[in-house]
Amino acid sequence: KMVIKGVIQGDGSGSFNPGNAVTKIEAIIMALRVMGYEEEARISLDKIKKGSKKLKNKKSIQQWAYGYVSVAIEKGILDEVDLIDMNLRAPAQRHEVAKYIIRALGYEKEAQKHMKKELKFIDAGAVPVGSVGYVYLADKKGIIKGYEDKTFRPNRPVTRAEMAVLIARIDDMIDNNIDENEELAEIIKWKDNKLTVKINNRTVVYKIFKNTPVYTEEGKYTSVDELKVGMKVKIQLNDKRIIIFIEIKEYKEVFKEYVGYVEEIDDDEIEIKINGREKDFDIDDDATVQFSNKKGDIDDIKEGDKVKVKVDSEDEIEYIRVYRQLDLKEYQGVVEEIDEDEIEIK
Repeated sequence: KMVIKGVIQGDGSGSFNPGNAVTKIEAIIMALRVMGYEEEARISLDKIKKGSKKLKNKKSIQQWAYGYVSVAIEKGILDEVDLIDMNLRAPAQRHEVAKYIIRALGYEKEAQKHMKKELKFIDAGAVPVGSVGYVYLADKKGIIKGYEDKTFRPNRPVTRAEMAVLIARIDDMIDNNIDENEELAEIIKWKDNKLTVKINNRTVVYKIFKNTPVYTEEGKYTSVDELKVGMKVKIQLNDKRIIIFIEIKEYKEVFKEYVGYVEEIDDDEIEIKINGREKDFDIDDDATVQFSNKKGDIDDIKEGDKVKVKVDSEDEIEYIRVYRQLDLKEYQGVVEEIDEDEIEIK
């Protein structure tokens, strides 16, 4: 998602190297990009190279990073003290990334108020004094959380994959210019290479490809074949308004209802005459069959029965209402054997 939005890039050789530690300058750049400051960084770089803008400690910074560092200082993500002590090419630690992100979001003053806060982590003593407020807020806002063993591990380097997750969380929290081609929509219809969605009560049709990546909100990959009517999704469009990325946000099953008369039925398929026309449906293995007087089974339905069926987005029946009473058979005998859900009678 972040690659598609231009926030994260590979190493130039076609690799992402997810397990490698993100460097401090990489972490700062990603924070700037997700906030929408990429263009400002480019303009600053041009001005610094031309001499119309100054940048302190240039000797410790690679030229290509001048613009990013300059904007990071202007936006309060870095201060001049940071630059004096910082090796920008060193791995970024968790407490440092918390500082960059909290500052980028504009919570510097709030972080300062919490610098003496007692952190809930069992290794709270390992958090540098100057980072306590940032770690507290990063955890409170759900951006950088602790581990299951109740540690925070403040000095652990952040991997590039972990940084992608953190940056994606920020992206979900804010509105910026990298969201211009992103829409929150509800799926109305999905057929062939066209996805029909509802956006702010208007219906829009977009082109979509079989290989368009689809992910759940937890980040698990799935495919376009799993898209269903009723899903609420975030879609990312390219410049030609074609869907290039989908994130499933929520799904509420939408059912269609039909009323008609049974023409033919077997264990897993039924033919129903609806308004004079026959229509075939598959029957879900767990479909509920409800008669007027009690629940029944598929085998209890007869040709000619009037029924109402609820059908899911794949035209599979989930529920059948039969408009007659189920005939009850009576037996009389002696119990031979019995358990919780079965009885044998002689």
